[in-house]
Amino acid sequence: MNHYFYRITNTILNKHYYGVRSTKTNPYSDLGIKYFSSSSDKNFLQDQRICHFNYKYKVITITKTRKEAMELEIKFHAKFNVGVNESFYNRAKQTSTGFDRTGIPGPIHTLEARAKQSAAKLGAKNPNFGINFSKEYRQNMSNILKSVPKTLEWNANVAKSKTGTRAINNGVTHIMAKGALLESYLSNGWTYGRIKK
Repeated sequence: MNHYFYRITNTILNKHYYGVRSTKTNPYSDLGIKYFSSSSDKNFLQDQRICHFNYKYKVITITKTRKEAMELEIKFHAKFNVGVNESFYNRAKQTSTGFDRTGIPGPIHTLEARAKQSAAKLGAKNPNFGINFSKEYRQNMSNILKSVPKTLEWNANVAKSKTGTRAINNGVTHIMAKGALLESYLSNGWTYGRIKK
């Protein structure tokens, strides 16, 4: 059995996840290929599978025992206070007695708060919800997407993620949303349809 301590980084948001994994396979053939963390954040997990090119996976160290790997996890979780630090996907801090979930803030419900959080992380100042990426950035992302080989599983995941998605707008810009997020936008004055350029 291989035990390892790892870090996953969203290179766009500069947001991280520290964790421990025990597996029979080689850690370097596991992390970011078969395994995407033990996070309970479904959006984080789904985003890795669909936008894997936005993430960097690092096996920090391989240990002889899981206990040694967990000792490193405890040390780093305490150092960065990952349970409450917005620069981390971890929702709890590993301790010697289990996960510490005290002091973890509740979810952000308002669209305005979500927009401010996204803008702050990306250094954007946009009065509308969402981020205006530069033309060069959008072109680079488009080129990356076109160069990534699309497996049947990848295509199935993309199709599944888009099921039930509707175009909505606020009179200035439009986005695609579904489920609770779609309802949240609509209750805040957004309407169905795209904005024609």
